[in-house]
Amino acid sequence: MEEADCFAVSVLDAAQRDVARRFADRSRPPGAAQFDGVACIAGSRTGAPLIGGALAWLECRRWRTYDGGDHLIHVGRVLSVRRAPHGDALMSFEGHYLTGGNHDPDRP
Repeated sequence: MEEADCFAVSVLDAAQRDVARRFADRSRPPGAAQFDGVACIAGSRTGAPLIGGALAWLECRRWRTYDGGDHLIHVGRVLSVRRAPHGDALMSFEGHYLTGGNHDPDRP
């Protein structure tokens, strides 16, 4: 991210827990290789990878970067937004996945 002028955000669908786990895994390959095996298309405005099956996609141009202590915070200016017609967003809270319906699909 530090070298890229543009980036994309894919809002994962509730059914994409495996994709979320892959990108949360600190042992995943760095750079573009982290997308190997993940269905992606290149964003039309930025060329940044957009994850297939996601609920929504935002393509952004980096606007500012801030020091967040042990990480950097990148803020982007949104260039384009697309949304799938149906679905619930996957969210993470206290190590558990939640959906827009507010239930934890990791627990029975």
